[in-house]
Amino acid sequence: MFLDVFRQIAVGSLDVMTRREVAMLGPDRQAREDMDIYLAMPGDRDWWRLAYRAADGQLAGMILPNRNSDGAVVGYLGVVPGLRGRGYINDLVAQTTRFHAGRGEARIAATTDSVNRPMAAAFGHAGYRACGIRYVLSEPSG
Repeated sequence: MFLDVFRQIAVGSLDVMTRREVAMLGPDRQAREDMDIYLAMPGDRDWWRLAYRAADGQLAGMILPNRNSDGAVVGYLGVVPGLRGRGYINDLVAQTTRFHAGRGEARIAATTDSVNRPMAAAFGHAGYRACGIRYVLSEPSG
């Protein structure tokens, strides 16, 4: 199920690498490679959650709270295309934050692309603060 949701969320994503990888690899392979990244992280797979709308049970997205070598991270989260722009991203960030805080984590890290303004705004609403910029350099394609 999670693999299918990765595939759905990638459609129309504002994440630059996701868009690039879907164009290069296709949606199925991109979803598998993304999922493999999160499976390789040291967090517990039991932490992963699918999110459903309370009103009708429709799939809204997913959260994958995780850990890396520095500690707790948001990991991965996203809203399915048909429900974007309705504020669900704020709910997903808040749920991920509550999850880690409930486990006693004092610091939770998250990253997003600067062009992904809805995600950056959701992190701001949840109390995250920008503490750095990460540059990803790659060879031009073509």
